[in-house]
Amino acid sequence: AVVGLFSRSGPAIISAGVFMGLGIAAMHYTGMSALCVTASTWYEPPLVALSIMIAIVAATTALWMAFHLDRPWHLVVASLIAGFAVCGMHYTGMIALKMVPDPSLPDQLPTMLSPTVVGGGLSILSLIVLWLGNAMTREARLEATSG
Repeated sequence: AVVGLFSRSGPAIISAGVFMGLGIAAMHYTGMSALCVTASTWYEPPLVALSIMIAIVAATTALWMAFHLDRPWHLVVASLIAGFAVCGMHYTGMIALKMVPDPSLPDQLPTMLSPTVVGGGLSILSLIVLWLGNAMTREARLEATSG
């Protein structure tokens, strides 16, 4: 919203990229903290920092490309880089996670939600967020081209 609706300046793109990258990292590490495993777990701090930097740099690069380059294939590359922000952060974050099985820990109860319900709900929520983002930036683009 910052870059799509307001300013496309360097500081705006950097702040939006940092916000986006931190959001990606927060999503990953929040999900990881929700895991219930019968193991002792810890993270390697340098790899955690690297995973967050990957998310921030890739998100910032994708935003810059999406709003400063004008060829259609540039948007495809920007989308791939945004995907790399998520995947690169995720896999680096997973490498940062260390687990050692601990048989003294109690077995965890299985989840109460089926994967179909969770996946379906997340898919619907993702489509709503994409639709709203598109609607918000579309209005700004129409205003920019008409006046």
